Amino acid sequence: MNSTSTPPILTAPAGKAVAPTEQGADAAPGHILTLSCTTSGAHTLHVALAGEADHFSSRPLRTLLVTAAVHGYRTLILDCHRLKFADGALLSALDGWHRRGGHVRIEHPPPQLRLLLAAEARRRPARTGRRASARQVAR
Repeated sequence: MNSTSTPPILTAPAGKAVAPTEQGADAAPGHILTLSCTTSGAHTLHVALAGEADHFSSRPLRTLLVTAAVHGYRTLILDCHRLKFADGALLSALDGWHRRGGHVRIEHPPPQLRLLLAAEARRRPARTGRRASARQVAR
C-alpha cells in the first residue's frame, strides 16, 4: 500500500508553544486542510481550500489571513469547490478578516457551507460589510 503525506504548513518545534495569532486559535497543526494562495492586483488575495476546515485545521488559514491583512490585502476571494467540510472555525477566520477591514467573496461553496452561512446570517443580523451575504456567495 502506497500513501503520501503532506506535512503541516505551520508547525511548532517540539516542546515549544506557539502564540495564537488571534483569540481562540487552536494549537494543532493544519494537516487536514490544504490551501493555495495567489494574488491579483495590489489588494486581492485568492485562496483555494481543499479538505476540511475545522477547529483543528484552520490555523494556517487564520495565519495567512492575518499576514495578508497586515500587508494591505483587503479583498479575499475564497474558492471552496474542493472543500469537503467546514464548521464555525471557518466562519471565525472570515470574521477575523472582516474585523481587519477585509471583504470576502466565496466561490463554489459546497451545500454544507451554504447552510452554515445561511444559519450564521439568521443568527446574526447582517451588518454592512461584516459578513458574507447571499449576494457575496458565488454559486
